[in-house]
Parts: sequence; structure tokens; C-alpha cells
Amino acid sequence: MEVNEPWFTQWLAERFGKPILTNELRKYMAKREELHLAEIELMRQRERVAELRRHLPHGAAIQDYQFEEGPRDLNTGDAPARTVHLRSPIVRLSSMT
Repeated sequence: MEVNEPWFTQWLAERFGKPILTNELRKYMAKREELHLAEIELMRQRERVAELRRHLPHGAAIQDYQFEEGPRDLNTGDAPARTVHLRSPIVRLSSMT
């Protein structure tokens, strides 16, 4: 059954706050609204997870590993360019927040 009555189309547009096509099926509209509500719930769930993540306490300290970083251009030889510590990128990232 198609929605062809202007008053109903206007009521749907006011109720759901989105454009309504005059030939949309009622069943389609119901499923579209179900999807819309599910998307809102998903957004709220993501926000709850993000809030929990932000309040997560610091974990156990990790051992600092040391690596020898090679040169940018591998054609220049195998001599290490510098020593890099595992904690270096972690410290940089945590200081950015």
C-alpha cells in the first residue's frame, strides 16, 4: 500500500524530521525508522565504550626494549642509524593527549 495522501506525508515528515516521498510504503517507513533508532543506539553505545576507555586506569609498566634502527636508504649499507627505545613512541603519544 502506497502513501498517497498529502496529510499523511506531511505528518510523517513532521514526526520523523526527514523528507518523505509520497510513494514510500508504510512497511518501508517502519523499517527505515527501526534502522534509524538502531543507529542512534549504536552511536550511544560507542560513546559509552569511549567513556569507559578514557577512564581506564594505567596498566602494568612494560619493559623498555631497545632496537637498532637502520638507515632510511638501504642502499647506503647496513650500519644502524640510531638506537630506538620501545617507550619512545608511547611517551610521545601520551604527551599529545
